[in-house]
Formats: sequence, structure tokens, C-alpha cells
Amino acid sequence: MLGADRGFGTLANVLSDAPIYLLPDKSRLPLRIAKLGSQVRVIQQSGDWANVQFQDPQLGLRTGYMERRFIRLGPSGARPQASGAQPPDSTPAAPDAAPVSQASEPQRRSSASGFFAGGGFEWSLLTSNDVTHATGTESGPGIGLLAGYGFSRVWSLYGAVSFASVDSSTFDGTYSLTHMDIGTRIHFAAPGNRAVPFVQLAFSRRSLSADYTATQVSHSLDASSPGASFGGGVNIYINPAVALSAGASWMVGDFGSYELDGKTVSGTSLGATSARVHIGMVWFPD
Repeated sequence: MLGADRGFGTLANVLSDAPIYLLPDKSRLPLRIAKLGSQVRVIQQSGDWANVQFQDPQLGLRTGYMERRFIRLGPSGARPQASGAQPPDSTPAAPDAAPVSQASEPQRRSSASGFFAGGGFEWSLLTSNDVTHATGTESGPGIGLLAGYGFSRVWSLYGAVSFASVDSSTFDGTYSLTHMDIGTRIHFAAPGNRAVPFVQLAFSRRSLSADYTATQVSHSLDASSPGASFGGGVNIYINPAVALSAGASWMVGDFGSYELDGKTVSGTSLGATSARVHIGMVWFPD
């Protein structure tokens, strides 16, 4: 039971289920959830926050912060004891105090704040109208790596890079396809959930490089394009720091920079769409 029969401060009643934080920061994981009818002792109030003291049924006397709108100061006579008065540990609860309710401590199953990094296997697809190199859709396997920082459990910035070896439909062999992203990711679930879906949007750049033979002459082709990518997926947490991750993303843009055999080919621009399907793991050390 979350009690306030011991400790220092002015007795206050909890008006609604409310989280108690270690610091006055709502983005943190709560220490406890004080239920309607619970009692705490207010040590100090500043702005929208109150520094409170409470008896944790498992850990004993603790101190934290609550939003002031969730509490109301109780009757007089519950203030700190003066020197020589009855010791605080034996201060009885006010006779007309509201009954104490059970407090529930949320079990932390997931995390999306702080530094994170991950990687995994990918399958990349490229659809273009390049009659000299690729027509229709071509695909191949690869790997993807990412790293970022979550400024809260909802919003984060990230960078990612992926490499794929794509089977060509116009010559015998493969070519390399690379994507680089800098963007933002939005997560949609609370720390108590194991499955945390997300969406992402990024500025991206992709490039392809191929060595091929045409009419018994060897050639090299390099092309690149800026663009935008978007997608989404889900992290399924094994524990709060490690999650299995699955997602997909799409990039649109024009291949506007070409080099053939080391020489720039001007006046060429080709619209293309690429897609990536990713399965891997993400690590949240914080």
C-alpha cells in the first residue's frame, strides 16, 4: 500500500491516478503510480510540480515529484514536527484521511529513449526505366545498419546505411546498391508494451555501381540520386534493452548523376523507386 503515515511534509490527498517521477520530467519512467485516494507528504512546491515523500510498500520511504494538479493538501496538523516533538516516524495519519489505495508499479518492457544501434538482413528492390542498365524490377540481398538517439520514448533522430547486391536483368551478374538515410522515427507505444510500432521519414541518397560487358567490351557504370524515404515497422522487445526489429521503407527520386567508364554523362535523369525490407535487432543500452 502507498502510505504517508511516516515522513516529513504536509499531508496531501491524491485526486486521480498519477505518476510519481524521480525528477520533474514527464518523459521519464515513473517510480510508482499513486492511485486515487492515496496519500503523500508534500515537502516543497514549485511551478507545476510538488516534491513529495511516500511510503513504498516494497522499498520503504521514498521521495519523488508529482504534478500539483493531481494532489490537494490535507487537514492541518499533518505538518513536519518541531524540534523536541514526537519523532516523524511515529506521526499518525490524520484521523479523517482518505483510505490508501494499492499503487501499481509499471513493468518496464521496452525503451525508445537514449542511444540506440542495430543491424540486420535486408532485401532490396529497384524499379527504374533505365533501358541501358535495368528495366522493370530487380532485387537482391544485403545488410542494413542504423544508429540514433531518442530524445523521448516517442521521438528520435537516426542515421542508416544499407548495402545490397542486386541481380541484373540486362547483363550477366550483379551490381551494388547503397542507401544512406538521415531522418526521424516516431514510436507509438508505452514502456509497458513489448511490441512497439514506429514510422520513419528521412532524407536519403542512393547509389549503384556496376561492372558489365557489352559487345565484348567491359564497362563500369556509377549512378546516384538524392531523394526522400519513408516507411515503418515494429520492435518486439526481448527485454527493455534488446528488440527484434522488422520494417520496410521506400525511396523515391531521380538518378541524375551518371558516370560511364569514369566519364560524366550529362543530360540524363531517370526516376526510380527502391524498396527495402529489413529484419534484425536493435540495442537500447540506456
